[in-house]
Amino acid sequence: MILKLRTILILLMATTVVSLGTALSFWTLWNSTSAAREAGISSASQQAVSGVVAIEYVLSERESMITSIARMLRQGASAGEAFGMFEKFWKNYKKRFANHGSLKYSDNTGCGVICHRESGQEIVTTRADGTFVARNMETGESRTVPDMRLEGWFEAALASPEIGYLELHPTLCPFDGKWRRCVTIHTPVTDASGKFIGAIGLELTMDWYTEYLKQAMYRSAFQTRSFAVEKRADGLFNLIADTEEDIAELDKSATGTSAGFIDALTHGSGIIAEAVKAMPNTQDEFDTRNPIHKRISTANGTFMVTYLGPFPGRPPNWMIGFLLDEADLFREATQQLYLNLALVAVGLVIAIAATAWISVKAVQPIESVTVMAGKLERLEIDEAGQGKSSAIREVDDLRRAIGRAA
Repeated sequence: MILKLRTILILLMATTVVSLGTALSFWTLWNSTSAAREAGISSASQQAVSGVVAIEYVLSERESMITSIARMLRQGASAGEAFGMFEKFWKNYKKRFANHGSLKYSDNTGCGVICHRESGQEIVTTRADGTFVARNMETGESRTVPDMRLEGWFEAALASPEIGYLELHPTLCPFDGKWRRCVTIHTPVTDASGKFIGAIGLELTMDWYTEYLKQAMYRSAFQTRSFAVEKRADGLFNLIADTEEDIAELDKSATGTSAGFIDALTHGSGIIAEAVKAMPNTQDEFDTRNPIHKRISTANGTFMVTYLGPFPGRPPNWMIGFLLDEADLFREATQQLYLNLALVAVGLVIAIAATAWISVKAVQPIESVTVMAGKLERLEIDEAGQGKSSAIREVDDLRRAIGRAA
């Protein structure tokens, strides 16, 4: 196929503009997305660390609280001193942190103290028939309570020489009738010789957990979603919190027969499930002190997930995840790509128009020389000496040579 020179010039210019423009656009996109990804990873890491530090602080302070009480009891505090000590600690911590469910102490006989968030301090004693009654120190009212020695926190403290945690579980408030999911910190109480004499259990409702995650998210320049799961002893993952779901709804779905368990692999829109599937699954990874970043694909889009766990290497076995939607993360880079491609299209139109104009100016003298050569070939001598001058020296020299030959 033989092409005209002006067509070749236009195609050459169009190819050059499109190639360079597209290459520049995608190079800019690659740089922009790389920068956005680095910024997203940095922001998510800061969120994860911020959230974990806040959660660690809450739990560490509560651990310190019950170990301090246990230490005083071990040093031989009298019953009156112990009750006063419980009341002092409870009022102080309840005022600073409203999410305490209850603080309990039981000795080996089942007698002890209950401090509940909906009630004043109660003294637990046994009746003649062996049942237990809790009397409110402020109102004098009494209520029947179960044997605290049969509760999970007491049994766990009896079996463990150090502070520990129960897995997330539902608890029914005896005063407002509402179910709430809680985590319970427990510690044994021993006498000076090391003999077990009782246990302390501090119950925390999980209302605060989601709020702490949200506060960490507010520090991000990107729109994020956060969740937390508990790795249970049976290997399943219990959904603790999700910043896009109200904690009360989670509490409702984890009461009764479900016994505080929300399967993170089936609950919600599927984004959390995919993030949990991609979560570190070895204990070394789960216990890491450094954020772990992974990329997941879901029916709702592609996300970057940052994982980090508080208290690595010991209970509670929790993992926090921060989700960044890549559509949001790369929105500015994508918009810049569209702008660049639009500029390429405009440049292409301008380049084609300019090339067409230039080619006309360049090709017309060549076409004139071609006509002169044709006339010379037909021995039309007089007419062959005419022709348009050209700004291109070689073309103009050819025109003059043909003219002289004619």
